[in-house]
Amino acid sequence: MSGEPAGTTLNIPQADARVRLQKLAYSILSPSLGRRGRTLIAHVAVDRAFVSSEVSPVAAYPVLRERVVRRTLATGRRRAVLAGRPRASVTAEPDLTFLLPAARAAYALRHVEGLNRTETHAVLAAVGVGDPATATTLADRILIDTRR
Repeated sequence: MSGEPAGTTLNIPQADARVRLQKLAYSILSPSLGRRGRTLIAHVAVDRAFVSSEVSPVAAYPVLRERVVRRTLATGRRRAVLAGRPRASVTAEPDLTFLLPAARAAYALRHVEGLNRTETHAVLAAVGVGDPATATTLADRILIDTRR
């Protein structure tokens, strides 16, 4: 016995999946929410995706990703309206405040998750985005400054 309470230990693949999904959710959320708000909302979205999961997190990563994207888009829309003006950010990530939530999701799926256009369209369509092609096109137009 390790002395840890039952159920508190994560296997490595599940821990890796959580980190990837939290980064994805954080990237989708509006920068106007601030770093702390985005971090908290991302953690909640991922936690809820895992709680409602009935299959192995490793085998069901695409399902978990869809749940996280769906929850993040829904939560982010409600919170961003209340957040007001964006705060100054010192991160090296591009400022995506001007993008609609669906385009930020497409950007995150393409650049954080590394999905191709077809896979990105499929995920966006599965989570209820009305026009996945336009969201992906807008996201693809964002230039990343690689000099940083």
